[in-house]
Amino acid sequence: MPLEEEALPAGDAAYIVEQGECLSSIAEKTGHFWQTLWNLPANAAVAEARKDPNVLLPGDRLAIPPIETKTLPAKTGRRHVFRRKGVPSFLRVRFLDAAGEPRADLAWTLKIGGQTQEGKLDADGWLLASVPPSAREATVELAGRSYVLQLGDLDPLDTTAGIRARLTSLGYPCSAAAGEPLRSVLARFQRDRELEPTGVADDATRAALSSGYGA
Repeated sequence: MPLEEEALPAGDAAYIVEQGECLSSIAEKTGHFWQTLWNLPANAAVAEARKDPNVLLPGDRLAIPPIETKTLPAKTGRRHVFRRKGVPSFLRVRFLDAAGEPRADLAWTLKIGGQTQEGKLDADGWLLASVPPSAREATVELAGRSYVLQLGDLDPLDTTAGIRARLTSLGYPCSAAAGEPLRSVLARFQRDRELEPTGVADDATRAALSSGYGA
């Protein structure tokens, strides 16, 4: 195995994270800002284990505090407008060509949550767009091709599933159907990144995977 020990769920609170959930979607569902949940002392074990609030492990357990009630004075016989504050969520994904070079300045169309957005990749091949926190799927149309993205399904880097997903997205297919052992795929990735080709996901390899993938 490329990992000496698989990551285990963190935390011991009541809310159990499901596949496809991240802190933004959980916060929106429970009426909180994601920073409130992330910085909650009762969730310190999850924050320490995951590092990234956008990449939780199914089975992690979070504490969700009750919603605080706020009372405001308001005159009768008048119309009052209350706006719910929120923190936007963003989709950030990088597109590379077969040689590993950024697909810079290409026009893209993003379909998500019944809405359509358009833009251009930046000089490094990144697409950045604001998305609904609860969205689970997005479709990107780019240069005549469509890419379906499953949002929130990325597992942490200290899991075999998380390493496989990042390698595959970076052009190193390593699913069971691909046939090549994960250790061999990791060694190829390491050679291409001028790392020692051990086939083991050490700290330097995980950092390279995170940097290339963006998470």
